[in-house]
Amino acid sequence: MLINPANSKEEKTNMFRTNRRKGALALVGALALVSAVAPSIGAAKSKTYKISWTILPDKGVDCQAGCAKAPGIVKGKPKFFNGKVLSVVTPPITKDTYTLKGGKLKLTWKSSLNGTQLIKTSGKFTSGTGKFKGAKGKVTKVTGDIAHPEKGFKFTGTITLK
Repeated sequence: MLINPANSKEEKTNMFRTNRRKGALALVGALALVSAVAPSIGAAKSKTYKISWTILPDKGVDCQAGCAKAPGIVKGKPKFFNGKVLSVVTPPITKDTYTLKGGKLKLTWKSSLNGTQLIKTSGKFTSGTGKFKGAKGKVTKVTGDIAHPEKGFKFTGTITLK
C-alpha cells in the first residue's frame, strides 16, 4: 500500500485537530461535573432544632437583690442544651454564656418588665465554640419573675447547628 505524502500530512493534521477537540470537550465536561458535585461533597448538613430550656440559679447564689453576674444551671430540650450558664445583666440587655457538652454558646437578649415579670423578650445566639461553632438562632420567648429567680427563667427558640 502506497501512501501519498501530501495526503498523509493532511490526514495527520485533521486527526490532530479532532483529538484536540475531543480532549477539550472532555476537559469541559470533567470541569462541569466537578463543579456540580464538589459543593455537595464539602457542604456540611445543618440541622435546626426547636429548643426550650430553663435557667435556675446555682445553689447558694442569692440574686433576689439583683446580680450583675448570675451563675446558673441550664436544663433543656434537646438534651445537648444542659449545662451551666453565666448571665451578665445590664438592663435591658442580658448576655448569657452557656457551657454545654461539646462547647460554649453565647446568647444576647433584651427584655422589658411589667412589674417583676419579663415581657417582650427577644434575642439571638451570637457565637459558639466546638459543636456550637457557627450556630445561628433566636430566642422567641422568655418568661420568669425577677423577684423569684429560684422558680427559674423559661426560654423557647430555635437554633441551627452546622
